[in-house]
Amino acid sequence: MLTKIWTGTLLFFAWLSFCAWLVLVCREKNVHPLRDFAMFFKKQTKAGRIIFGTFFIAMWIFASVKPGDGDGNGGGGGFDGGTNNVPQMVCPPGGSLQMSLPGGALQQQAGLVEQHAGLQPVQPLNGGATLNLSGLNPITSTNTLRTITAEDFERGFVQTRVGTNEQLDFSPIANATIVSDWRAFGAATDWIYVALTNWAFKVATNDVERLRVYAFGKIEPFIREADDSIAANYWFAPFMASLGVVPQANWNWLSESARPSQVWYAITPENSLVITWQNALLDRDTDKPLSFQVEFKTNGQFTYRYDLSRLNADTVTNILSGASFGGNGWTTNSIPTNIT
Repeated sequence: MLTKIWTGTLLFFAWLSFCAWLVLVCREKNVHPLRDFAMFFKKQTKAGRIIFGTFFIAMWIFASVKPGDGDGNGGGGGFDGGTNNVPQMVCPPGGSLQMSLPGGALQQQAGLVEQHAGLQPVQPLNGGATLNLSGLNPITSTNTLRTITAEDFERGFVQTRVGTNEQLDFSPIANATIVSDWRAFGAATDWIYVALTNWAFKVATNDVERLRVYAFGKIEPFIREADDSIAANYWFAPFMASLGVVPQANWNWLSESARPSQVWYAITPENSLVITWQNALLDRDTDKPLSFQVEFKTNGQFTYRYDLSRLNADTVTNILSGASFGGNGWTTNSIPTNIT
């Protein structure tokens, strides 16, 4: 933190020195940009003034509403800013996956969402229109024996499996990228920008290769609309709640089983993207450590995994789990602590 303040102070004084130098040079050369431009503007005809005025107003409006691209460029309409807007690059796989499920080996789940069965549909926001699928006959999937309804099609994804009481290992894999700023300083409401290299996954018909990942368990894919604006109401919430990632200097506050407290992500040897919250604290309480993970496959399937076993309750509430595709989605505000 002190390093950032010191760097900002030096940059401010450098900018101030440059401005002072520029003023001195203009005075020495007898250059007065504002006065000269005002005189130039006065000399124009009425039509010329209107053209110049319209041009500058149009440029100001464009600069104000132009969407950002999520990595610090663009105007106020984009995904710029954040307290920790640090590009994190994900590289191709290079390690083994330490994710052991019953049977020893990694189980490639056929399910799209692994979460609580008692999910409630989210209605489209801002009065958005939905597909008219009232005449659709429900389809029974041959590989999951689950009936797919019109609501499933409108939502854009379907839940196919819920697991309980499985043993999962949320330790970083060999090629994992640990979010270093969060490990050093901790995080609660922070976010990072993740850019994927030579890798993307499907969200509806979009190839997603950029994400915004929040410390409190929310993930937003950057999807462009036809007019090049960032699409709204697309998000994944494996476990969105009041969470705290503990800085490494304070890990002595935690029990041995609650260390390390960190967030990491990686491309697995199976070519899927995993993003993992390992030993985050629910309600920032040292007695409530938990771990969870989301796995994205290139074909659009995604799986949520949990270790809520250390919470002293049968059910955890006051949280949000689910996903939204353009405002259509499923969410739940409670999850049994034996869910995996």
